[in-house]
Amino acid sequence: SLFLKNKNILRTDLLDTGSNLVIPRINAEDLPFEANSFDVVIAVVVVHHLNNPWKAINSIKKVLNKKSGKMIFIEPYISFISYPIYKLFHEEETTLFLGEKYENRRNQNDPSFGNQIVAQKLFLSKKAKKNLKHVIGVNFRLEVTYRDVLSFFATGGINNPIKTPKALLEALRRIEKRIPQKVMKFISSRTIIEITI
Repeated sequence: SLFLKNKNILRTDLLDTGSNLVIPRINAEDLPFEANSFDVVIAVVVVHHLNNPWKAINSIKKVLNKKSGKMIFIEPYISFISYPIYKLFHEEETTLFLGEKYENRRNQNDPSFGNQIVAQKLFLSKKAKKNLKHVIGVNFRLEVTYRDVLSFFATGGINNPIKTPKALLEALRRIEKRIPQKVMKFISSRTIIEITI
């Protein structure tokens, strides 16, 4: 709402944040909104916490404008640089593979449980396009932006913010913006996945 002043923005969360600006107890897997209610749905670090991400994607698809709706997911990304940092310093699980152990644990209905690699496997794996076609339909466009090599970690992240000098963060961001996406794919720590239906 700070940056999109001319837009009608509705903010939701599964948990009660205590803010009157956020509607609590909204489950992404079963959105309580009418069809064609939104032009864009943005989910920030949500997908890797869900029991059934495909159910959430289907729910988002239902509430989007059918002519040009967009779903945007901002998620952790596991790369050569981010893997050891997430693994050592982040409270959520970080694996390179999603196995049966993860499948069993995520069905505990604990919204704080997550695995940093879920969105990557969901949207960027070899099976991703086939699975997306099954849930969304054949006519969609997928765009991926790889971001943040060290700048995200320099902030301390969402849960553990640190007072990093603004000049240092700006310098890191300037450097990272110059790195080609082909290289960022191997070194970034965050990704933005945009799906236009």
